[in-house]
Amino acid sequence: MRLALLVSCLLLLPATGLAAGKLYKWNDAQGVTHYTDEPPPDQQPYETRPVQGRPAAEPVAGIAPAEESENCRLVRKNITTLEGEGDIRMDLDGDGEAETLSAAQKATQLEIARQQVGVYCTATAAGDDASAGDEPAGDGEDG
Repeated sequence: MRLALLVSCLLLLPATGLAAGKLYKWNDAQGVTHYTDEPPPDQQPYETRPVQGRPAAEPVAGIAPAEESENCRLVRKNITTLEGEGDIRMDLDGDGEAETLSAAQKATQLEIARQQVGVYCTATAAGDDASAGDEPAGDGEDG
C-alpha cells in the first residue's frame, strides 16, 4: 500500500512546486525511502538532487482556450468526493480490493488531486480555485 502511494507521488513530482529547486532523499527508522521538497525531520542524513522543470507554456494570443478535458473533469470530481464527509475506498495495494482511507491517506490523496489540476486543467478555469478541484485519477467512491 505504501509502495503504490510512493510511486503515485513520485510520478507527480514534475507537476509539483519542485519545478526548480532541490529534491531530498532519505530513509526513515523503518528503512523506508522518502522523497520530499524539504529536508527530513530530526536531522536525519539525506541526499539532495537538483530538480529542473520546464517553463509553463504561454497562452497564444488570438486562440481560444480549449474546452476542459475529461481528465480535468475527473480530477475535479475526485476533489469534490475527497472533500466530502463520507468514507473513501481505494485499492491502494493493487490486490483488487478497496480499502477505506484513513484521514491521513485521504488528505494525501486530496493533495495529489490538487496537484493534478495543474497538470490536467487548462487556464480556461482561471476563475476556479485550483486548490478546490484536484484529485487523484482513482475512482474515489464513497463507502
